[in-house]
Amino acid sequence: MKVPKESDDAWYVSLAVQTVLQEQLTEVSLNRLEILNLAEEVQIETLRFKEAAETVKTPSGKVIPQMRFILAHLQDDHLTSSYFEARSLRLDAEFIQMLRCEIIRRGIKEILSEDFEH
Repeated sequence: MKVPKESDDAWYVSLAVQTVLQEQLTEVSLNRLEILNLAEEVQIETLRFKEAAETVKTPSGKVIPQMRFILAHLQDDHLTSSYFEARSLRLDAEFIQMLRCEIIRRGIKEILSEDFEH
């Protein structure tokens, strides 16, 4: 398990940017207001990943043992696709946060799938 450190801010920002842009799935042609909105979304998502990292540091975290078992057995690409699917379906915020925690726990740096295409 990767232990999150304060110096991991760039990692959290990278994951947040990937999250926000993955959900845009359109040609990136942005005006000033759209850029500002995306920047705000990235800030919010960064804070969510940092919160997930803090949860990972605690022995029990917020993940129930059965869910931890299930998440631990998902392949990385299934975990990340589940994360994006859960977000697009607007599933429970705690469930999405559990997925973020598992992404952080594994030290995953890229959450976009290999076959990601515009």
